[in-house]
Amino acid sequence: MLAALYAAKKKLSHYYSMTDDIPDDLYAIGTIIAPQQKLQFFSGKDWDDPVADWHGRYRASLERYLEPYQWRLLDTQLPTSVQPSAMAISELEMICVPQSSQQSTTNPDDELSLYLDSALASLARDILSIPATGAGVERLFNSARDVCHYRRGSLSPGTIRDLMLFMCTSRFDLKEEQRAMINEYLSYEEVQADREEKDTKASEFDPISD
Repeated sequence: MLAALYAAKKKLSHYYSMTDDIPDDLYAIGTIIAPQQKLQFFSGKDWDDPVADWHGRYRASLERYLEPYQWRLLDTQLPTSVQPSAMAISELEMICVPQSSQQSTTNPDDELSLYLDSALASLARDILSIPATGAGVERLFNSARDVCHYRRGSLSPGTIRDLMLFMCTSRFDLKEEQRAMINEYLSYEEVQADREEKDTKASEFDPISD
């Protein structure tokens, strides 16, 4: 069991390190806008790095990514007496600084209002609506549920891996056979109609904050 836990940690660490390559640091921004985490999450000893300043990098990424949302809502949400820079600073500080570190005179409802009605709300809807994994990856891991049954507890890790890969490749082969059959027996118009129907179901949507 201990060896399995170490192997799982090693594998997860490998995948987690790939989040550094996500464009615009979206994974880190999603962590920052979580009220229980904020930017302080990247200030702990686990993030001490003599080479990279993760805290500064992620704050800069958040500032850069939040700016278009602030300008888009500027005309509708700001009084004429408030400057854009003042709104940007106050909003950014609110989501970066832990609530316990803020002044005691701050209205406790201010932070809730900020998350519900601001540029941050639009940013959060877009960032948090991004799926963490693709459907293909989920299907691969879900196939392990069918393999790792309690009646098959004696299977070796290699056997489990081979069975999972066999199940995935078998399903892929079935899809290829189905595609070949469609191309052989259906007319060009019927094939196009089938593709259009599938494309309609799998159509992409605009960001929900728009």
